[in-house]
Amino acid sequence: MTSLAVHAPDGVPEVVEGTDLAAVLLTALGHGTGGHDLVDGDLVVVTSKVVSKSEGRVRRGDRAQALVDETARVVARRGPTTIVRTHHGLTMAAAGIDASNVELGSIVLLPVDPDASARRLRARLHELSGRVVGVVVTDTAGRAWREGQDARLCDVVVLSRAKSGRTWLSFLLYHYTLTHFRAADLDYGFTYKPELRTQYQELLLRKGKRRRYPIVAFAHGVPRDRSFSVLLRQARTLRARAGLPGALIGTVKRVDGPPARFLRNPMVLLLRDPRKVVVSHYHHLRAQADLVDLSLSAFIRDEQRGLGRILRYMNLWGPVIAEGHPHLTVVRYERLVQDTPGTFNAVLRGLGVDPVSEPAVQRAVEASSFEAMQRQETEHRKRLDPSGDVPTDTLRARRGATAEQPRLLSDDAVYLDRTIIRWLHAAFAEYRD
Repeated sequence: MTSLAVHAPDGVPEVVEGTDLAAVLLTALGHGTGGHDLVDGDLVVVTSKVVSKSEGRVRRGDRAQALVDETARVVARRGPTTIVRTHHGLTMAAAGIDASNVELGSIVLLPVDPDASARRLRARLHELSGRVVGVVVTDTAGRAWREGQDARLCDVVVLSRAKSGRTWLSFLLYHYTLTHFRAADLDYGFTYKPELRTQYQELLLRKGKRRRYPIVAFAHGVPRDRSFSVLLRQARTLRARAGLPGALIGTVKRVDGPPARFLRNPMVLLLRDPRKVVVSHYHHLRAQADLVDLSLSAFIRDEQRGLGRILRYMNLWGPVIAEGHPHLTVVRYERLVQDTPGTFNAVLRGLGVDPVSEPAVQRAVEASSFEAMQRQETEHRKRLDPSGDVPTDTLRARRGATAEQPRLLSDDAVYLDRTIIRWLHAAFAEYRD
């Protein structure tokens, strides 16, 4: 009978440049000392990060510049993620650059030549043990679009629909945090989702463990939970019973709102006028080439991507907002624009930050201004692709309509107004007027 045994040794010490990986592995396995002895034909699997650290591939500084240096060709972009072909010929997210399990402010690059690294380790293992084994240098490079934080591990969740100001709010919180904790050395320039930077998350985890600062997760849509799936199925059933013609929204407002357990801890809901959201989302998707032949009028009326989807989401929250909930802070994008310092101050208090540092608020507002974000994003895009143009329409940080964008037709405006007045929950009165 053929069998397979896997051994994951404990007790491997911190690996630094110059570490003898073969000696460390044999010691951890207990080879020759009553532990697991290697035999001819065994396969030794080591992560690329361990190999990189032993070969001195740890750097301090700008991750964006490292991505440029490690990239042979940009293959694709989607939101904050860049897929590239590395100089090894590998196609992967961010050229395999990682910032976990190293000092804050450091990053780890892939080995210069993984095949040569494997051959050297194999030869060294043979030298020390006398065994002929295979060596695989491995990495997790199979899920190119993965992202995120686990909301269950966070103190606060900030929820929003796309194009409602999430990027701006995350920048405000990011710069406030760096200023508050005097961690300006962690600011490496523009990124679409600064809250996902590993060094930043580690900073929050250190402070969060001491209850000095909340750990915050950002998410579009609703929490991914089975109870939410049940909730949405219930809404579809109610809509069908009401005889509504496949379209949309109506009976979602009759559902009791998000699962109670997601409101046991503080939650921030970021909202924006659905008219602005649907038009901005259309232009964003056009710029990303996700929409080719669909007109703005057709997109607005599209049940799966247009106004209907936005109103379904808002109506899910309508009953909770109408009744009020001690753990829910509702932030309107329009108010954030009108009074950025005051509204952001209220957001921080909703997140549980107390006391709020007014100098840090002012610094965050300045660093996250429209002009600053647009300048940083443009520079970031040019570093990734020096030969390409950066049209204003493709930027995340953009304001209003540009010359390249089609204007909203009068019949579209009428459709938006009528649909919102008819279907949007009464809790959103300022958007119904």
